[in-house]
Amino acid sequence: MVDLVVLLAVALLVLGVVGSVVPLLPGAPLSLAGVYLYWWHTGFTDPGVVAVVGFTLVGGFATVMDYFGGPIGASAGGASLLTSVLAGLVGVVLLFTLGPVAMVVGIPVAVFLLEFRRHDDVETGSGPRSTRPSASWRPP
Repeated sequence: MVDLVVLLAVALLVLGVVGSVVPLLPGAPLSLAGVYLYWWHTGFTDPGVVAVVGFTLVGGFATVMDYFGGPIGASAGGASLLTSVLAGLVGVVLLFTLGPVAMVVGIPVAVFLLEFRRHDDVETGSGPRSTRPSASWRPP
């Protein structure tokens, strides 16, 4: 007979996989909960400590990227740190008040508006200058 705790751990793992594509369902934390539950059930012997640490690091990274990937991408694209942080906060607020579509639309809009306010220029507010050819650029 299959143990109830093992079934619950597998159910958490399956929910974690589903959560990676379904909005508002935290995929990585649910998967980690399944791993921890199974690890606890086996008396902390299976999987090994190294595997659990690896799962935890990957799950933690996935969780951070899930919630803050958009603002981190904006920062990498040339937005200021303040803009990225504020866009992240806007995204989290929109996610929990209006839903995932509002978050997906709201983060780029927030980045644009904040950068437009900072530079007072539509072109600079819409992205890094290095991605657009300048007027003085000539092909070799």
